[in-house]
Amino acid sequence: MNHLHISDVQLSDSATYYCGSSYSNLVEFGEGVFLNVEGTNRVEIVQEPNSETLQPGSSVTFNCTVDTEACEGGHTVLWFRHGAYQAVLHTHTRINVKQPLLNKSSHRPKSNLSSSDAGTYYCVVASCGKLLFGSGSELLIRRHAEERLSQTGIFLWLSVFRSGILLLFVMICVCIYIRKS
Repeated sequence: MNHLHISDVQLSDSATYYCGSSYSNLVEFGEGVFLNVEGTNRVEIVQEPNSETLQPGSSVTFNCTVDTEACEGGHTVLWFRHGAYQAVLHTHTRINVKQPLLNKSSHRPKSNLSSSDAGTYYCVVASCGKLLFGSGSELLIRRHAEERLSQTGIFLWLSVFRSGILLLFVMICVCIYIRKS
């Protein structure tokens, strides 16, 4: 019976290990054993602002500060927006480094905002084979005062028009009633 002993296990030791034997120039391998080394990789994601309500046409910058230890595969920071009708992935910053990320910030600036920009923006960190999401930054867009006045004006004119049609209908009914009497 053979044994394999690995001392000082590292993340890079994650692999499938096979036991093999050879006899008369014939090599045979067993099924293999998969070793998954999960590190104690600490990741802290701070996302700001939590919520922002702005007028159309204004600008906003979302901040994502990542504090994590080194990772064999490096780190990638992405921005993900989840809105009412869609989920769009914004690949804003890729940080492919094998060193620790200490208070490394990623920014997602947005300018000339419109109502279609409303939604929750998430900072996503791909680190050591895992996806870690920030808490999210909610963006709300207010309507312009002129838009409100315009909509109010349209509703007012529709109400006047409807009332006029109703008045005309009542007058026709009264005329018909008077002629029959």
